[in-house]
Amino acid sequence: MYKVTERRVQQLVKKFNETKRYPVLKKNRRLKTYLTEEQKDEIDKAYKKTYLNPRMLYYELKLRKHYAPKDKIYEYMKNYGLLFILVVFTEVLV
Repeated sequence: MYKVTERRVQQLVKKFNETKRYPVLKKNRRLKTYLTEEQKDEIDKAYKKTYLNPRMLYYELKLRKHYAPKDKIYEYMKNYGLLFILVVFTEVLV
C-alpha cells in the first residue's frame, strides 16, 4: 500500500516509543522549486539542437552557462513527451 521499508517502520516505532508522540513532518522544510520560463526555453532550444537525453542535456546547458537541475530537466522532458521520442529513436538504431 505505502512504499515504506521495514527499516523505516522500525525507526518510526522507536521514535514513538521514546517520545510517546506520533512523528510528524517538519513545517519548515524546504519548499519544492520549479523551472522558470527562461530555463524551460533554454531546455527546448538545447534539445532541438542536440536531441540529447536529460543527463547529457544538463551538461550541454552548463556549457551554455544556463543552470537547471537534472531531475527538473527529466521531469520537464517527461511531461512534454520528449523522452518517448528518445526511447523510440534508440530502439530504431539498435
